[in-house]
Amino acid sequence: MLRVVRCLRSAARSARARPLGASHGVAVSCSSPAANALAFSTRAETTAQNAADVRDLLRARFSLTDAELGRVVRHKPAGARATVEPKLVWLQSRLDLDDARLRKILLLLPRVLGFSVENNLAPTLDWLQTRLDLDEAELRKMVVAFPALLGLSVEENMAPKLDWLQKRLDLDDAGVRRLILALPALLGYSVEDNLEPKLQWLQTRLDLDAEQLRKIVLRLPPVLSYRVEATTEPKLEWLQKRLDLDDLGLKKMVVTLPQVLSYSVEDNLAPKLEFLTREIGLNPADLCDWVVKNPVTLSRSLERCYRIRLEACRAAGVDAKRVLSYAKSSDETFCKRTGIDPEDLAAIRESQTLILDNFSAARVVPSETGGKKLVASGAFPAGAVLFRFTGDLSPVNIGDRSLQVGRAAHLLSVPPEEPWVYLQHSFEPTVSLIVDPVAPVATARTTEDLSDGAALTIDYTLHEWEMAGDGFVCSESGRRVRGFKHLSESEREAALPRAAPHIREMAGE
Repeated sequence: MLRVVRCLRSAARSARARPLGASHGVAVSCSSPAANALAFSTRAETTAQNAADVRDLLRARFSLTDAELGRVVRHKPAGARATVEPKLVWLQSRLDLDDARLRKILLLLPRVLGFSVENNLAPTLDWLQTRLDLDEAELRKMVVAFPALLGLSVEENMAPKLDWLQKRLDLDDAGVRRLILALPALLGYSVEDNLEPKLQWLQTRLDLDAEQLRKIVLRLPPVLSYRVEATTEPKLEWLQKRLDLDDLGLKKMVVTLPQVLSYSVEDNLAPKLEFLTREIGLNPADLCDWVVKNPVTLSRSLERCYRIRLEACRAAGVDAKRVLSYAKSSDETFCKRTGIDPEDLAAIRESQTLILDNFSAARVVPSETGGKKLVASGAFPAGAVLFRFTGDLSPVNIGDRSLQVGRAAHLLSVPPEEPWVYLQHSFEPTVSLIVDPVAPVATARTTEDLSDGAALTIDYTLHEWEMAGDGFVCSESGRRVRGFKHLSESEREAALPRAAPHIREMAGE
């Protein structure tokens, strides 16, 4: 019996192993195991060849590194080169992209190669352009800034999100357009997990009404991208503590200048406030009062505005606080209101690119009358900045190798033989000095066109009230130079407008 059962089982297995109809001598069309393996191998080889073709296309077209190429192909671009290449051509043409921008989109959104032009890319771009009333340049700018928007659903994501933003912030079409153009990534933020909690926190923290919240967001759209715990809240706390602000003062500052939330504490706010305290001379109470009333003070550049204007004020003998009074003004208005020579301000601005105590524009040569003199190392137009120099300050006039920069302040060369000490005297000088006596730093600029080897001279009577000893004899005019104090009345009257601030002050006593 056991033997019969085994035979039946063996027969059944044998029948299952044969193709249908084989036991009856009927021909069958299904493949053999060898044929199936060959078909699978062919398909695999085709897929591999397609992938290799796409890799070659992307590498050649965009000069991708192996690592970049690896990131792109991991997303398994759909189809062969014949499918992928037309898609890239279409996208480049539709958005008028150069190769660099197309490359950027590809690296940021590799799966774009799998998107359908007809069912995805074309309708999404058309909808965005219509909904936000974008021109071609604006559409291109949005996509390049945030390529992921090409993968967002219009019906399930972008349309309802724009409607929500418009209602939540009471925006008209122009307002929502402005917001998205400034921050395209907003389209990718979750309303429930990101936007609504962030807006609610900001409104509560600063006690904002709807209009004030709308104003802040429109003037600083990136505020919606800042992390509350890591960025916004610590900055508000720092400002409040640094300026000793109450909640109302903090609110007024942020509503007036929302951009303050974008400024770095370490690289911007802290050094700027320290400058206003130390250099301008504001005490804590005055600083708080000024910034609350004039938040725009924090928007001006420390290097490109405040430092340059302060140096110009000091050089012209103008109250340093005028730097703040006209912080919002153009250079032209600032000079007009303060009486500072616009050419002096321009020279100081230009000089900021120079390395202090770099005298490559000049060279020391023997003088025809003995000693040494300073001459130009090249040709320079009138008004050109030659060099900037500094030194130590001394309360007493030590005579040679010094320059008076204040009532009781004399700049000493350190080391003693710096080239500027060889600036010879002339009553018709080729160089004028703009001196900040506090820093101290002096900027030398030409008063006329100079050729290579031209003597660099200054009028010492414009800087020195009384020279040490009996002064010296000018080699050019033969006149004795003893300082402004010893000029004739007519000479003083003619020189006074060009004299240094401390000379004008002393002459008026």
